[in-house]
Amino acid sequence: MAENSLSSTLQAGQIVQSVSYIAISDEDMARKSQWIVVGKVDEVSVTRWNQDSGEEWKNDPDKPGEPGEPAALQIHQIRLLCEQNLIGGECPARELTVTVIGASPLEPDADYALRSGDSVVAFLQETDLAWREGNSKRVLYFAAAPYQAVYVQGADGLFRRAQDEGQQAYSLEQLRETIISPRQTAD
Repeated sequence: MAENSLSSTLQAGQIVQSVSYIAISDEDMARKSQWIVVGKVDEVSVTRWNQDSGEEWKNDPDKPGEPGEPAALQIHQIRLLCEQNLIGGECPARELTVTVIGASPLEPDADYALRSGDSVVAFLQETDLAWREGNSKRVLYFAAAPYQAVYVQGADGLFRRAQDEGQQAYSLEQLRETIISPRQTAD
């Protein structure tokens, strides 16, 4: 289950959604991640909707929030080329598609910045996402809010959270130490 809340409003005939995530500690994020990968962003999609066609859709107003009915959600996808898994073992695949609820970083109202070519460390897990066809779909998802679960490498070679402009920076080795310690204490 994705840890978020979602609200929708209709503005001038266009649906606008906002997403909020539950804040979790870095230690909890490291513990709950199935994979923590180093890779390169190959592609960031435009904002789509949670159905096979990706087209905008709306929930039936006569069935608001009915059990078993998926919610209409804006999503985008990030294709990562996985170079290594920091928590041991292989990458789940060489090419990973991460599905994210909310506006794409290509949009001006996105919650975080990410673009094709960025080198990243990403905290990932699998989850079931509401999907129009079949009510849910198994997807690869960030283990926390995108701005918390993605570190982007800067020109100086250091990694910063996707939303931290010039804030706390880590070498890959420092991130590895930060990640491995909480996971070992959980075992």
